[in-house]
Amino acid sequence: MTSVSLVWIGDLDQDKRQAASYNSISNEKYRPKRIELKPSQKEIRIGRINSKNPPDYPIESCINSRMISRNHATIERLSKGGCMLYDHSMNGTYINYTRVTGGAILKHGDIICFGHLNGANLKPGETVSSFYSDLKYKVELSTPSPNKNSSAVGATATTVSKRKRRASGVSSNQRSDGDDDDNDDDDVSRSEDDAVSDTSSNKHYHHKQPAAAKRPRKSVCDDVKKS
Repeated sequence: MTSVSLVWIGDLDQDKRQAASYNSISNEKYRPKRIELKPSQKEIRIGRINSKNPPDYPIESCINSRMISRNHATIERLSKGGCMLYDHSMNGTYINYTRVTGGAILKHGDIICFGHLNGANLKPGETVSSFYSDLKYKVELSTPSPNKNSSAVGATATTVSKRKRRASGVSSNQRSDGDDDDNDDDDVSRSEDDAVSDTSSNKHYHHKQPAAAKRPRKSVCDDVKKS
């Protein structure tokens, strides 16, 4: 759900005509630095402090303590989304220097001023020149980020899963390495057995060269006959 914040950007101290009275009439606590409609809230009231209908955010201008009405404005959350600012005052509430007529939907970046020194003479919907104000705010709309705890749980589960996969891979590699070592040992053993077998065979087996053919010996009688 969207959160609406009005961030204080008061600039009355830049007005030389009002600089002397900037802190002389109203207390700093009546110029809240942040006015917020939280996601859990449907409405907040803004106005001059009073005991009959105390506002959620009491405000008061140092220009004139009566410039702000007791029930000056409300910010309400709409059922279809968005937030509406309603003006109930005599001197007006101004969005981007235009006096609000009844109510107006707030947009991110809007400039809001509560009250105007000549507000009693300004009609709703009338636009005025930009002016200095000690009750000037800028609208900020924000949507809460997803639950951090859920994200953390998801991240933890993912990390654990990755660790398990890595551990499984290491275990498989270790088994493969062990199998390879066993195979290597078997190969060495077989090689040694073969070598022993070959050596043993060589001791009992001798390769005989074929005997040279003998020529027949001549008989003495043959020589006598020929002569």
